[in-house]
Amino acid sequence: MQRYLQYDDLKKQGLEHFDNWASTFGETTTAIEVAKLNILKQSFMSQKYELQDKITKAYPQQIAKLDEKIEAMEYDIVSLQNQLNNNSDNFSPMILNCITYTEKENAGKKLLECCQSIKSFEETPIGEYKGFKMSLYDEVEENSKDKVVEKEFER
Repeated sequence: MQRYLQYDDLKKQGLEHFDNWASTFGETTTAIEVAKLNILKQSFMSQKYELQDKITKAYPQQIAKLDEKIEAMEYDIVSLQNQLNNNSDNFSPMILNCITYTEKENAGKKLLECCQSIKSFEETPIGEYKGFKMSLYDEVEENSKDKVVEKEFER
């Protein structure tokens, strides 16, 4: 309003532009900008503490777990190489229900028989292949015929 009614007076005082007038009579920083900066600062500090927590606690635990997995896999590789006793069709003997099968076809048939005979959700040991223990369990509903063969290594 003063710009239209008292423009000459404002010009003499160097206040003809709003920014000049606002810096003379108003507050240069607004509360909204300060609030935004405080929110950004809190977010930054939260992320910083979260990262520090991960670096000191979570990451070392994850690294230790991965080191254990690597060690177990390396052990498995060595065990597997020690067990390689391949026939002409690259099949190592499989032990199912205390019977050793040296032919792939016979072992496959017996493995399917074992899968079809499983009636319980409880894990049932069925044999061994290349040094690894094998067990079966039904992980789905009782009426389903889907079975799972799980190979696990016991040290």
